[in-house]
Amino acid sequence: MSFQKEEYYQNNITSTATNIKQLNSKINRFSFLRLALILVGGFALFQVIQSEQLTLTLITFFGIVILFFWLVFVQSKLVKSKEVLERFLKINENEIAVYNNRSSNIYSNGESYVDDKHLYSSDLDIYGDSSLFQLVNRCSSIGGIRKLAEWLNKPSGKQDIEARQEFVEELSADFNFWQNIQAQLIFTLDKPTDYKKKLETYLSKTIPITSITFLRTYVKITPFLMLALLAGSFFSSKLLALFIIVGILHLLLSIFFAGKVNQIIVDVNIAGSALLSFSSVFQSIEQREWKSTLAKSLLNNIQAETNNLVSLSIKNLSKICERLDVRLNVFVGTALNVFLLWDLKQVFALEEWRKTQSSGISEAFDLLSEFEAIGSMATLHFNRPDWVFPRINSDQTHVFEASQLAHPFISDQEVVANDYSLKSHCIALITGSNMAGKSTFLRTVGINAVLAYAGAPVNASSMEISVMQMVTYMRIRDSINESTSTFKAELNRIKQVLEEVEINANTFFLLDEMLRGTNSVDKYLGSKAIIEKLIANKGVGMVATHDLKLADLSEVYPDYVRNFHFDIQVKGEDMLFDYLLKDGACTIFNASLLLKKIGIHI
Repeated sequence: MSFQKEEYYQNNITSTATNIKQLNSKINRFSFLRLALILVGGFALFQVIQSEQLTLTLITFFGIVILFFWLVFVQSKLVKSKEVLERFLKINENEIAVYNNRSSNIYSNGESYVDDKHLYSSDLDIYGDSSLFQLVNRCSSIGGIRKLAEWLNKPSGKQDIEARQEFVEELSADFNFWQNIQAQLIFTLDKPTDYKKKLETYLSKTIPITSITFLRTYVKITPFLMLALLAGSFFSSKLLALFIIVGILHLLLSIFFAGKVNQIIVDVNIAGSALLSFSSVFQSIEQREWKSTLAKSLLNNIQAETNNLVSLSIKNLSKICERLDVRLNVFVGTALNVFLLWDLKQVFALEEWRKTQSSGISEAFDLLSEFEAIGSMATLHFNRPDWVFPRINSDQTHVFEASQLAHPFISDQEVVANDYSLKSHCIALITGSNMAGKSTFLRTVGINAVLAYAGAPVNASSMEISVMQMVTYMRIRDSINESTSTFKAELNRIKQVLEEVEINANTFFLLDEMLRGTNSVDKYLGSKAIIEKLIANKGVGMVATHDLKLADLSEVYPDYVRNFHFDIQVKGEDMLFDYLLKDGACTIFNASLLLKKIGIHI
């Protein structure tokens, strides 16, 4: 992150904190006004009651009630505004924290997607603590996290990549818009819920009791019936008795259907406030004039599926859910069921919503997932304007050419960038000393390729790449549970690499120090045989090794294998690393020096 971006976030934090402080003062004033109204209004009402003037008493009572609820309404709006600002503050504080320490990211690190058997994600640190996912992810919803992981797990096609690049650029150009969306969605971090799945489960079911025609009709006329009976009860004791009897019947009817109503509530079980946040997000997306092709396409897809604006449909559902929540107050819920058959009324409203307004909702949450994944990459682009979008080459099967290519995880102060081109060879055989940078360079290539295929910017000054299926062999783990030794695990991974190269012509492999679990003779002979097998299958990729004998393969296959190396400079007992990729095989090794530093002399 450049200093300018850190300053941007710090300014947001300062101004937002000031606004929150001002809102707190207003909220406290309204709390005082409510208390004052209760005390002063109560005293005034007591005095009016003493005067025995019914009209004045009623006017005073209802005036106090109306004023009290107005104060509550205004204060609740201020509280909601404060909550949004607190979320906005949180996401800006998070960016500063991530700038200082990637592991501080409040968003998911994708740990659930860690898979040692995946073609490359485990070796390249795509998921888990201090991972690429932890660096990039700004998705709050389960769907957004799933979508971003999907893009990082598998290379996309040229058209999809370029469409995402355009969308990322547009969103990062209006970063405040994206941050406001983030602030609306961050509530899902506290209680992760698959809202799309919940809605799909609810929408897949019909509500049997809503098919009872008489009940549906009666629920509609209930308010008018009860109002008429209430008015009539002032003039007739019989109507008063009927009003009480009907009220009791309503209560019994509500109790009779309580089990079915509870099941319906369990099925939908989405807080109205959550739906209201989603509605606000969709409204922002709907009202914006999008320029990127992907954004317009996604929006057109959901508008074609639904009769209403998605934001309005979800807002209407949120109102029904909020009305259902009223029943949680025993006294209010009982009174509403007695007078209005409240629970049944909301159940019929839910079914009406399902029939008339639910189309396109599932697709809308898919859009939101994709939007969050794009927003995550837009954050990366905003934070790192010096990173570039790679050119995607579709004319050739194996293209990788980059200038000033650097590891995305290493700080600007420490990282060393390298140029690399695949044009003159098919296999880059990289030799070098311990800790000289071989493994880091392989991961630099791999992680930047993963970013490129997702549609994100890469840590380079320029980059051109074709769409290739990566497969890696770097970090081999044994498994006691699966009775797998390190060497057996290595063989399994080699088999996977060879099969992938044989099946997919566009495979690109990254192999780091093969056959570590065997003796040096077998290690050399085995590694040589594996490379020759890869050559026979026209495999393309990189091999890092300490074994200098393998460098001789460039003489046997001069048009296929090219040697590169990372070396060191030795000054006395000190070793100097420059981490620069150089042509040719390595001639300087440092194992004896490293052993000497711990007291072992060779």
